[in-house]
Amino acid sequence: MPQPPSFVLNDQRRDLIPDQTVHDLLEELDPAMPIAVVKIGGDHVARRTWKQRTIQPGDEVRIVYIIAGG
Repeated sequence: MPQPPSFVLNDQRRDLIPDQTVHDLLEELDPAMPIAVVKIGGDHVARRTWKQRTIQPGDEVRIVYIIAGG
């Protein structure tokens, strides 16, 4: 049986949801949407494009959350 399309998120394989955008993924992971840096295939994805940038089969997505400390 063939595997469903997938992508890699922070070194973990995930099934791909058709037409899933970076914004959709971040909302699924953390609806509060903290400040984050997103790279796909090593290229920075500008925040202003998150709602348009769809995740493709085989993409390697890296999300780093920026957390302030004191």
